[in-house]
Amino acid sequence: MVFIRVLRGINRGNFNQYVPGENRGSVVWDEGYDITSAGCQQVFIKACEDVKTFACNSGACGASQLLARDNSTICFMDEYRKWASSTYSLDTYTMDSSTFISKLDEFRGIDDTLYGAPVDWRNYIGFTSSNDVKFGYFEFTATMKALAPMAEKGEVLDIVNNFVKHIKAYPECASQCDCSSVFQSTSYSWVWYHTEKALEFGFYQGIT
Repeated sequence: MVFIRVLRGINRGNFNQYVPGENRGSVVWDEGYDITSAGCQQVFIKACEDVKTFACNSGACGASQLLARDNSTICFMDEYRKWASSTYSLDTYTMDSSTFISKLDEFRGIDDTLYGAPVDWRNYIGFTSSNDVKFGYFEFTATMKALAPMAEKGEVLDIVNNFVKHIKAYPECASQCDCSSVFQSTSYSWVWYHTEKALEFGFYQGIT
């Protein structure tokens, strides 16, 4: 699962669902979010830490009853702060915007490892050709069982959405950082969950 910032939505324009390969739309960026500010950095760090202990009281989450598996959270902001401190003796909270972006661009190009495996920070930090930071996300492996039944998937989806609400309730989001466009996603789990719901609906509709 991933939690993404700086993306507000997609402008579909004249997209035609029956011609899905054309006019797929363009990204609408969240211009109100400043990833270089201390407040927004703190939100990112707190979310990365909180997800490690966030409860998941669904049977799909197994014995741990936690949302995230141990040693699975990949948080570029935390690692970037450590790197900036050890490499340049700099605190990212006190950097000006241009220095923050310059050093972040350098950081995302380094060879690094996390939990004993290589990690490519370019996958987690998005720059445009004009050297603007346009997105950033952290990810974790959920404890949800791969073949969990639909009802349990729905429970976990509710829990993950509650975690999004938990992030948006941070004090920093009220005064220092616009957190309105925080959202969560998965590679396939929620897509398949909604497909399962549609199949179930079609089944009962067919019987009726």
